[in-house]
Amino acid sequence: MVGVKTSQIIKHFVLQFGGCQNVGFILKDLYNKMDIEMKREIEMGDVEAAIGYLATKMNADKMFYYKYDTNEKGRLHRLFWTDSWPRYDYNRFLDFDTIY
Repeated sequence: MVGVKTSQIIKHFVLQFGGCQNVGFILKDLYNKMDIEMKREIEMGDVEAAIGYLATKMNADKMFYYKYDTNEKGRLHRLFWTDSWPRYDYNRFLDFDTIY
């Protein structure tokens, strides 16, 4: 989660426990655990991360716009965003290209 490579993590454990035979898991176990944790992190915070990213973009680009709705369970239902180029094109050509 903090950018440490998997190879560095396993080397740390090998040094800390005095050899590969004392670590208690293999490299594949570490990859599996990291994959599970990454999926859990995404499931718990992907929408919040996306909304945060869009808010940051809006601070940097005053023509950036986003809007989202949630359903009755509080889950993301719809999300729309656009930056300055499509808005400029719309103002100039009265056309808006929406790509799904």
